[in-house]
Amino acid sequence: MKFGSFVFLCCALRLALGTDEARGVEEQTRSGKKVAIAASVVGETSPGGGTVILNEGSVWRTHVTWKKPCEWDGTSLKDFDIWGGIPVDSPPPPESWMKPEFDDSSWGYWRETCPVQTLKVKDGKDTGVRLYEFRQYGIQMSSQMGLRCLRGRFVVEDPAAVRNLSLSLAYRGGVVVYLNGQEVGRGHVPKAAGADRACPAEPYPEEIHYGPDGKHCWSMDGSVPAEAEALKKFNLRIRESKFSIPAGAIRKGVNVLAVEVHRAPYSAQARKADRNGGNWSACGLATLELRGDGAVSSAAVQPKGIQVWSPNMLVRTSPHGTINVGRIYQGGNAIFCNLPLTWGGESGGSPGPIRICGTRNGVFCGQAVVSSTSPIRGLRAAMGELLRKGGGGKLPISACRVWFQVHPAELPAAWSDPGVSAADLLSDAVPVEVPVTPARARSPFVYGRVATMSWSEGSAMASVWLWVRIPADAAPGEYEGKLTVTADGTKATEVPVRLSVQDFALPEPRDWLAHVCMPQSPDTLALKYKVPMWSEPHFKLIDKSFALVGELGGKAVFIRLAKGDVWPGGREMVGPGNDFGVMERYLDVALKHLKIEAVILNVGPVTGGPDAAAWKPVMDGAIERLKKRGLGEKWYLGTIQEGGRYDGDGSCKQCVETFKQACPEGKWTDLAHYAANKANIQGVPWGYAMSVWGNATP
Repeated sequence: MKFGSFVFLCCALRLALGTDEARGVEEQTRSGKKVAIAASVVGETSPGGGTVILNEGSVWRTHVTWKKPCEWDGTSLKDFDIWGGIPVDSPPPPESWMKPEFDDSSWGYWRETCPVQTLKVKDGKDTGVRLYEFRQYGIQMSSQMGLRCLRGRFVVEDPAAVRNLSLSLAYRGGVVVYLNGQEVGRGHVPKAAGADRACPAEPYPEEIHYGPDGKHCWSMDGSVPAEAEALKKFNLRIRESKFSIPAGAIRKGVNVLAVEVHRAPYSAQARKADRNGGNWSACGLATLELRGDGAVSSAAVQPKGIQVWSPNMLVRTSPHGTINVGRIYQGGNAIFCNLPLTWGGESGGSPGPIRICGTRNGVFCGQAVVSSTSPIRGLRAAMGELLRKGGGGKLPISACRVWFQVHPAELPAAWSDPGVSAADLLSDAVPVEVPVTPARARSPFVYGRVATMSWSEGSAMASVWLWVRIPADAAPGEYEGKLTVTADGTKATEVPVRLSVQDFALPEPRDWLAHVCMPQSPDTLALKYKVPMWSEPHFKLIDKSFALVGELGGKAVFIRLAKGDVWPGGREMVGPGNDFGVMERYLDVALKHLKIEAVILNVGPVTGGPDAAAWKPVMDGAIERLKKRGLGEKWYLGTIQEGGRYDGDGSCKQCVETFKQACPEGKWTDLAHYAANKANIQGVPWGYAMSVWGNATP
């Protein structure tokens, strides 16, 4: 029996629930009580005085040191293991990480804007108790986060004119703060012993683990308390510090504020009472505000004009943010959060390099992002040659390809599944204009009170993706080049490209050992490009689509023998009078690009359909054509979901019985959470298993 790594290509639909942050938001709690959340908008100035220079909504570079969680028994610290945890610690950042000249271009990005809110209860009475969001409390965040380092930038025009520079923070664990490499504040973190910069923060008092009634409560993975007194206790996990920044720490030009967040140990007593007592992150930043007066620029909002920046390829950039309570494992609730990232946070200077690491005979990529507070017109991007350092070779311009990724003005209105993305599509066509996404404010989010929401930041942005196809005979080494990005109304920006070619050659994708099952969808091609099914333009698109599947080492093909086997209106590949012309042409296009190991003959439900006598000539004809192409031993009937366990109308059973007669040699395909965990279905063996969400089936 063959197992496939089944990849779904889905288009995300999202439910927009964004509302005005200045309004109170009333939601239904799990207990059935009405709870209102009072929200307010954070502006650039406040009664605290001064301009907001940096806050948690600014763009920060971040590094995480992973460590086993530890517990405090009142006298000593001890590490402990968690189920599925990371078995080894990761190294901390270099000792110079807080220095302004430190190169953080390889670090990730972090930002999180949360509306300021207080708890309202019953008749709308405002309790005045600060209500944080679930992530600010560390709910459903890793307890193995040992140290989080953050770097934010801002520009000072005249240091002598800057006054009243102050910093306030709310956090879990403890913090050490640096400005331009100089320590300017420390909260709840003792001086580290020796060189252990990841030392734990001060332990929390035991009372944070107990409710007003004195009972142990909150595994730290559930809803935030909806009663004022309980919320006060819950809020004890959020610590606060305020510092005045000495004038001597400021310098002209780019300044770097570095925040080092240390984990706090968990309570051994609380963990003994509830082994889930460590299921929250005791290391994290909730809020931050750097304020000041004078000749200093705010980095709390996206700067005006066009900005070009270069996040690494794993960074998700989008003007849209989403929060969704969905399932993980086999039904357990989890919160999925995608936050907007529309600008790079660099203050002055050129964009950092696009770093790509690859091997010979492979395709590898990196990205640059163009963002603006105004529409982007005349966007262009051109890649030059990649020259090997020290000489001895170059990669021609033809080895590089530029793609553009733009974002919809708003997310589709029915998004519900957190496992899919917002249609992050690439196009080789240059966008005529990249419009500004209409801003939609977000609502507060408290776990258990809001199920789904989305919001958008007002920004125009497009990602420029660079693909590099490294020739099989390329010399290993370091290569350098430039991606030139231009747009109307601005000077050309040269983004450095650094390519590291390893001394290893990948085999052709069709020869990869991994079995990749990526269904090609002819229907969506016809819908997207508005071409008739099975027409010449349609088959040209199918050829291009299979070429992309082939780049990923695809080894499976789905043949549709029944109309409506996937959705109503789906077009079968066998025409009237058992005309197999479409099926044969489709197979030949697939064979051009794939090394096929599995052909799934989708026959669909039988209820109300033809009987075994009608199916037999169809199956005989299909199998005959597969044999002619060397695929006679590689076909399977499909597709049964969840092993037929949810066969309420009996159609699955009827289908299996029908094909026992129509093609007795046929084996079935199972698409399930625990695929083929039984040897057969109604006595017919499974031949091909596709597992979703992952499982332990051997």
